[in-house]
Amino acid sequence: MDTITQVRLPDGTTLTLGDWVDKPVFSTVDFLTGFTDPVLEAFGYNVGDVIPTTSNATVKRTSSERDTNIAAAGGNVSTEELLVYALRPEFWELQNSGSTPTDMTSADLRLPGQPLMRPTTLGPFSVWMNLRFKISEKVYADAGVQYFNAGFGIFGMGPVVPGTPAAAAGTPGRTYANLGWPGQDAVRSFAVPHHVGGTEKYTVEWRNWMSRPITFTDENQAQITGGVVQVRTYLDGMRKRPTA
Repeated sequence: MDTITQVRLPDGTTLTLGDWVDKPVFSTVDFLTGFTDPVLEAFGYNVGDVIPTTSNATVKRTSSERDTNIAAAGGNVSTEELLVYALRPEFWELQNSGSTPTDMTSADLRLPGQPLMRPTTLGPFSVWMNLRFKISEKVYADAGVQYFNAGFGIFGMGPVVPGTPAAAAGTPGRTYANLGWPGQDAVRSFAVPHHVGGTEKYTVEWRNWMSRPITFTDENQAQITGGVVQVRTYLDGMRKRPTA
């Protein structure tokens, strides 16, 4: 059986795939409805650190292994390398407690259909925000959010009205949204993989270019009080495992 043992990069660098694995790295950022922050950065923290969160939140979450799996905050350790083939964001819709709508530690499943996204919560990301992937302060990818399809996730159907078998007349149904079709063939892979060498710094920026208020609403366009979107961003490709 043929196997790939070496990869030659456009600059002529040759990587020998010895201790490399197909293991994505990921990092989560938290958005609270009504935010105006121009930039939120992923991959700048480790497990146990505070998660990057929009400034309208008064209490932020402390990260766990659910939120990130990187070896070093903001970049690789000296024995680690990445070969990034795709950037894949994963969205979850939640809601903070009614008594503490700006406390991100209270985010939970509180509305029908959560944690699945609906079009009115995913839509603002698609129309107003860009994703930018940077290595050593150089930009390697920069496009609207919906350019990057995760290619996986729960595919919900709608409309759904709690307590009824179908949408009642005059009652908005719960609708669902995915950022593109959930299938591996739908993933937008980079034409050329991006290499992150040992000790190199990298980040993914979530950019609200106009610093406009971005709100998460129900199907009637009413703002969801304490509405939260948690986004786990994956850098998908090959990873040279860090060693002690």
